[in-house]
Amino acid sequence: PDKGSLFLFTIQNLILFVSLIDYLANFMIKYNDIFLKRYYDMKNNMYNMTSSLEDYLEAVFIISKQKDNVRITDIAEFLGVSKPSVNRAINTLTQNGYLEHITYGDIEITPQGESYAANVLRRHKLIKHFLIDTLGVDEKTAEDEACQMEHVMSSSTIDKLYEYLERQE
Repeated sequence: PDKGSLFLFTIQNLILFVSLIDYLANFMIKYNDIFLKRYYDMKNNMYNMTSSLEDYLEAVFIISKQKDNVRITDIAEFLGVSKPSVNRAINTLTQNGYLEHITYGDIEITPQGESYAANVLRRHKLIKHFLIDTLGVDEKTAEDEACQMEHVMSSSTIDKLYEYLERQE
């Protein structure tokens, strides 16, 4: 083969390679939510995460985005619960690998905890958006009910709700 045909062959391979990378990137973007939800469900079953523990983890996640240091008092105020209740939940979440906490110290969310909490928050926001924008529920009621519903809806139902809202936009 001469240099011209070798050059053309190399360019064609490069174009195929770039096309493959583009396809894989689009695939990852499209299916990332599904993989995260399946991961969330697996972890939920593995550690018997209760709705109450999910609320505590979600609170730590939200507070950590607003403040540098998260303390027991911050969580108690955020959720309107007692400090001993927060302490019990934080100990359980720490034992399960979602948080890091040294007694009387700051609370840090682990990558595993952050992923899980972000998924719970995503579910919460999606349900709240549906209740307000599609059903016309007032914001206070939507907030309260989304907080309850986020814990009991299956991933497949959340997927269907997401697809429905996507079609509405």
